[in-house]
Amino acid sequence: MTVIKGVRHFRQPRSSLISLIYRDGMLYFVSIFGFSAANAVIAYTNPHYDIVLAPYVPC
Repeated sequence: MTVIKGVRHFRQPRSSLISLIYRDGMLYFVSIFGFSAANAVIAYTNPHYDIVLAPYVPC
């Protein structure tokens, strides 16, 4: 619902600063989602991925 409202507001004419904030915010969340999805896929498909993370997991 937030994405739909954001896209509707983005299409309305406004100052360049507000457009820049909307654009950068959407780019930020898309990139964070992409990196998180890639990390999940790598962790799921690579059986030795837990060895990389083992030193950082508390006992």
